[in-house]
Amino acid sequence: MERYHLLLVSSKEEAVIGILSAFDFESFEERDEEIVAYMPESGMRQGLKENVARALEPMQYAHRWDVIEPQNWNALWEASFQPVRVGDFCLVRALFHPPDELVTYDLVIQPKMAFGTGHHATTNMMIQWMESIDFQDKSVFDFGCGTGILAILACKMGADQVDAVDIEEESYLNTHENALMNQVGCVVPYCGDLESVPERKYDIILANINRNILMKYAEKLRQRMHPSGILIWSGVLEEDLNMVSDSFLALGFQEEGRLSKTGWGAVKMKV
Repeated sequence: MERYHLLLVSSKEEAVIGILSAFDFESFEERDEEIVAYMPESGMRQGLKENVARALEPMQYAHRWDVIEPQNWNALWEASFQPVRVGDFCLVRALFHPPDELVTYDLVIQPKMAFGTGHHATTNMMIQWMESIDFQDKSVFDFGCGTGILAILACKMGADQVDAVDIEEESYLNTHENALMNQVGCVVPYCGDLESVPERKYDIILANINRNILMKYAEKLRQRMHPSGILIWSGVLEEDLNMVSDSFLALGFQEEGRLSKTGWGAVKMKV
């Protein structure tokens, strides 16, 4: 485990995340009065802080840097982690929270540094879309799995096999751990990019990642879909939805609907 550098920006504007996305921060957190961007020690390149300051200068928001030592990371998550409930459909909780018998699906995750706890609007909307889809005996691909929350939910909803991939080793390990914790056997995690997953076609693809990656891999995702397959994607600011959607429409996808929440969007498509 390595140290993490935190950039804390005194703003709740979604545009801040859009600007910072160009700097390869690993994840973002939206707090009450600020946005926090997380960068691992290995990602701290020479001149990064100066370049970030120049990018934020036109917005005139105060910002500062901080450091989280490795031994403090889990304690930080556990101290702030609260259960996430999506209607009566799904509850995402940690082991130290009690279950809720009124929800259909109870998901338990170990809140580590992998992205995807259900708190962020993008993950929340992905779960909302999943409620409307029949996963029974379907083949599923979770592209950018983070904690594995979507892959695990798909498995609980009856999927036959769920391949899940993330470029971060910590996400790969956390997905494996969380799948075991939830006693689901159909989740197969991979570490790496899309090419790290064996060539096969899927009935449903879940892609909660970011604008640039979605557009870069749009054609390859299309090649991995069965006829009449369903694609749900998020991780994109509302102002960029049309740009990403056009990339998929050009490949023969049809858009079936959009959700929006706190400046973010999630789109359901079909081929």
